Amino acid sequence: MKIKETSLSIGKTINLGNFESLRLDLSIAVDLDIESLSGAEYDDVVRGLEETLCRNLEAMSARQTGQSVEEIEEFI
Repeated sequence: MKIKETSLSIGKTINLGNFESLRLDLSIAVDLDIESLSGAEYDDVVRGLEETLCRNLEAMSARQTGQSVEEIEEFI
């Protein structure tokens, strides 16, 4: 089996009150040459993608709900 791309998606629904909610979804993909990666290296790539998505989702969430946003380097 040859993996050429790995993608992750993450989402969050925020209750805004008054029967309103906000849904945020992010997705990220990376091209890989899996044959040159070990299993542990692949796991590190996926873990890094997850951390990037979580960090950006939290920043988007804070920005959309008017909360203060810490200094976060976002990819979006």
